[in-house]
Amino acid sequence: MAGPKVGEPPMTRLARLRADIEAFRRKRQSVRSATAYCAASTALLWALGGAFLIDFRVEGGVPFRLALLFGVAAVVAWAWQRWARPWLATRETDLDVALLIEDQYRAARQPLGRDLVAALQFESPEAASWGSVALEAVVVEDVAERADAIDVLSGVRTDVLARRAMLLLSTAIVVAAATAFFPGHAIAFVNRMLLGRMHYPTATQVEKIVINGHEAPPAIGREAAAVACPQGQPLSIEVFGRGELPERGRIELSIDAERKLTVDLPAVVKAEELADRDWTAYVGRIERLNDAATYQVFLGDAWTDPARIELVAVPVVDCRLIVRPPDYARAALAQDRNAPSPGARNLEVLEGSRVEVEVTSRNKSLASATVAIGEKRYALSQTSDDARQWRLDPANTPLAALAGELEYTVITVDDDGLSPERPPRGSLRIKADRPPRISAQVKTRHVLPSGRPVIEYRVDDDYGVARVEAKATILRETPDGPQRIARPPLAVAAGEPTLAGGERRSFAAPLASLALEKGDRLELVFEATDYRGASPGKSAAADALVFNVTDVAGIESAVTEIDPVLEQQIQSLIQDQLGIGESK
Repeated sequence: MAGPKVGEPPMTRLARLRADIEAFRRKRQSVRSATAYCAASTALLWALGGAFLIDFRVEGGVPFRLALLFGVAAVVAWAWQRWARPWLATRETDLDVALLIEDQYRAARQPLGRDLVAALQFESPEAASWGSVALEAVVVEDVAERADAIDVLSGVRTDVLARRAMLLLSTAIVVAAATAFFPGHAIAFVNRMLLGRMHYPTATQVEKIVINGHEAPPAIGREAAAVACPQGQPLSIEVFGRGELPERGRIELSIDAERKLTVDLPAVVKAEELADRDWTAYVGRIERLNDAATYQVFLGDAWTDPARIELVAVPVVDCRLIVRPPDYARAALAQDRNAPSPGARNLEVLEGSRVEVEVTSRNKSLASATVAIGEKRYALSQTSDDARQWRLDPANTPLAALAGELEYTVITVDDDGLSPERPPRGSLRIKADRPPRISAQVKTRHVLPSGRPVIEYRVDDDYGVARVEAKATILRETPDGPQRIARPPLAVAAGEPTLAGGERRSFAAPLASLALEKGDRLELVFEATDYRGASPGKSAAADALVFNVTDVAGIESAVTEIDPVLEQQIQSLIQDQLGIGESK
């Protein structure tokens, strides 16, 4: 340390010594602070280590961890009072430090530190009023000359700090090594001390929970959303595990303080196969759950936080089929007293009918509604603001014009993702539109080439007859052999389709248009075709009527061979053949 220069004012002769004393005081304060904080930090690490061991063993809830944090705080507070606060409570001035230096040199029987405190005091402005100024100057001068030889910093003790720093360093190394080898445990501990939900790593992991077909993410380290399940219906539970797989797990349900239920979850594979698998499923079933509950899953050393199962009512769905038959059959079906009830699900409908589906939920809104026919699904459209009424437009579906039998299922899903346990289902069968029924008869089988024999016929149909005609075929003997000659059919009845009730009608066949010759055989087949709107009608034929073409003499000859009772009708038959007295 350089001594003061000659001629310097007395107030500055010890300035450099004062600076060294101030540095010495600050160094001592730093050592004391470091010593105190080393003790407090070590106590904190040890307390946290103990808290980790306790929490890892217990894995308690938030109240337990709050108590654990309170214990950590209490331990650190006690250590602070015991080993840190005394070191920080000490406050030293420059004169205190100077006195300490004097004592150190006096104890060492060295004169270097003599009169150090007096010199510092005499250099103050107030010293002029204390006594002899000359004597004060001599003391200051003497100390200033010895200032370079005074080792101010030699009195700082760091042995306690060294021991505490070594203990803190050792503890920090152990903590750092544990954190490096077990980072998951360290992260989980920090999260849990911050009152988070994280779990410590386990040998078994719960990957997924499925309740009634709906995935419920495991509540591990976070709050899980409640699972909505249908009230009063079976509850199926699937838990998927990974890691070290036990033979079985369990799910615990708590309905209230008194009602609890434990369901066993056996693995779906045999015990000897578990060691060779990376994951497996555990399944269980509850036959009926009538109240909401809180559940936890336990699998090996893994467990989930409590999560809720909320029970919601399943939708109560009504299905109504609206059958719109083809136009040609609508009038007849409107008068049908055996029409099915509006709520019937198994119907027999006319081919080509249009079937509309209406779905109504009686108790809650629906998120979607579809009709499944075979492998395909057809979506219904919402028709009410409250999403309770839905309707299927049959366009581009098999219901637009029913062509064959089919089975259907109405699938509805409400806003909670639930569906009726037994969805509405039914079948549609084709109601046959039978071909028309027709019969014909005639009084005589002998006709004149230009005659108009009256033929009685009866035609009947389910919904209407479009036309009735008689197909004529002539069997004629020629030099080349017998020939079959087809003639254009005779129009018997045509016009607007009408319901045929089976009433008897008559038709005078105009044989002159067929160019018949004596000796011919005429075959007339009455055929009726029903009316089916734009679709082609179906036809049915009566038994063939076969006539022998002859002249008047031939008819008379044929009649004489008839039973005498019929001889009275000869004249009438001849008149019929000649067209006299023709029926209308």
